[in-house]
Amino acid sequence: MMGMHPAVGLGMGEGKLFHDHTETFKPEPAVIIHEDRVYEDLGTTIMACVTKEGVILASDGKTSRGRLITCLDAPKITKISDKIFTLRCGNAAHTQQICRIIPKYIQLLEIQLGTDPPVATAARLFQLVCRNNNISAALIIAGWDKFKGGQVYSVNSDGCKLQSSFALNGSGSTLIYSWMDATFKEGMSEEEAKEWAIKGISLAKSRDISSGGCTRVVTINADKVTEEILPWSESVFKLEDDDKYKVMMVKPEPFPATISE
Repeated sequence: MMGMHPAVGLGMGEGKLFHDHTETFKPEPAVIIHEDRVYEDLGTTIMACVTKEGVILASDGKTSRGRLITCLDAPKITKISDKIFTLRCGNAAHTQQICRIIPKYIQLLEIQLGTDPPVATAARLFQLVCRNNNISAALIIAGWDKFKGGQVYSVNSDGCKLQSSFALNGSGSTLIYSWMDATFKEGMSEEEAKEWAIKGISLAKSRDISSGGCTRVVTINADKVTEEILPWSESVFKLEDDDKYKVMMVKPEPFPATISE
């Protein structure tokens, strides 16, 4: 990889995972036309929450290039280790690149520890990479470990890391934040949390122009990791199925050619 250097180790030197090379990850707008190229954008809705048993992660599946929809089942939930996954939004190239880098260091740590690595450590690595390389991305890191159980962390492009009971991001998140705040309950079971997450993603897809496609759900606990993909047709909420909006689907009467007195 051009411009990348081996890790110098946490707590050594300046404490950076990589050397500062602004040319490695040049910050860009969500969609930019440059040298006849249109960069792929992850305008999206992503979320994760802690459950009694572990964590639930959910995302929509839509990606675009400029005005073109390129995919409706994009995998925005990326495996970092057996029990740690990340949700990606922002510049697709940036998020894909760091999700190729971080698992290599997590694998080395897993060998050293002889057990599943801590979720907090993975979140810290993402924090360092984002802070030191001008990443255009927002990430949610979620997983389960034997030290603290289920955990959810948010990491933004400035390198801010925040642990919380649930987190969401992406263009659709601004449309459902209040609903998520009002309906979230601490200590939900996996089934309750899954239903809550799917409803939130569906609500965002119904209003956000950049969210759509399938709904992808990953469930992580001490015993297993499962993934489900729900097609758009099975979204639990669609505007066209809501009684309040069915009037919008009725074909209006055409205007008369002339208006009589």
